[in-house]
Amino acid sequence: MVRHEYQEGSIRIAVGHDENTGYFISVYDKRLEVNVETHDDFDVLRYDVARDGTGCYLNAHTGSHGFGKQISLGAMEKIWRLYIIDQSAMDLLRENLTSL
Repeated sequence: MVRHEYQEGSIRIAVGHDENTGYFISVYDKRLEVNVETHDDFDVLRYDVARDGTGCYLNAHTGSHGFGKQISLGAMEKIWRLYIIDQSAMDLLRENLTSL
């Protein structure tokens, strides 16, 4: 498995590739993580965003198994462009787009 993580303020982005998941992206917002100490109405909303309370509001993959929505490589490239600055990660995806 190849996995890269990027952090910008409260946003954490995980992208990568493995045999079953294909290419993937997960986007987390620390501000949306559940605070188990307070358990107030806002935490109820946080669970609506991410059932596990992690603050993950976007999960997508290109392979046969994974978290979130299964999408095409072309759609994954668009999502990665929205979130990723690292050119080497984009090159990894682009290599596979051209080999199809």
